[in-house]
Amino acid sequence: MAFFILNKLLKIDSLNSGALAAHYGSVSVVTFVTAAALLTRNKIEYDGFMVGMMTVMEFPAIILGIGMAVFYSNRNIKDFKFSKIVRESFTNESVILLAGSLLTGILTGEKGYLMIKPFFFEPFQGVLTFFLLDLGIVAGKRFGEFKALGVKLISFALFFPLLSGLITAFITVIFGISPGNCILFSVLAASSSYIAAPAAVRIVLPDANPSYYITTSLAITFPFNIIIGIPVYKSFVDLFYSFM
Repeated sequence: MAFFILNKLLKIDSLNSGALAAHYGSVSVVTFVTAAALLTRNKIEYDGFMVGMMTVMEFPAIILGIGMAVFYSNRNIKDFKFSKIVRESFTNESVILLAGSLLTGILTGEKGYLMIKPFFFEPFQGVLTFFLLDLGIVAGKRFGEFKALGVKLISFALFFPLLSGLITAFITVIFGISPGNCILFSVLAASSSYIAAPAAVRIVLPDANPSYYITTSLAITFPFNIIIGIPVYKSFVDLFYSFM
């Protein structure tokens, strides 16, 4: 949905539309944690499996976004085959790492977690800081290009999360999912990745403009969701439940 809004409605090229779609289809862990804290503070119950759902929702959108970028950017090439898009989407380094990590966690469980915790979890915040600084530098170097599409990208970064949250709230309520889980599903659908997706896109789609996907995801959608979005998505769920 994000790809076609960007590509067909906003007339952004296929490569950057796919890169942005990968970000807006994926999820933000920090946004999820903030929403979970809000529910806890308001004594709204939700299930522990939602953490697993967050993980499962992270990489399929990255695969799809990258795949659409490759397909629509190359569909006029005579020898381009659909099998190539599937292979490219499922075998790129970032997707293998995400899927492999999830599988490893399932197989090794708590014991495996404790063994790797000192190496992976303790330094995480520091490494993340350097990673985000690097992304900021890369995006900043091409910020002038962002300004050329500024109005379109800012509008998308503000309104698409609201659309995703509204649709997800409606669907989850229709399926009879508990209010707390509905809210978290809506928050996940409305959030945008600024860790996993940028890393994947930067590797697999190096020609995509980082000032587009980093600025929209990290500088616009993320604070919007934290400040305004989460209460709005909760209101969507409350509204739909009031009609049930």
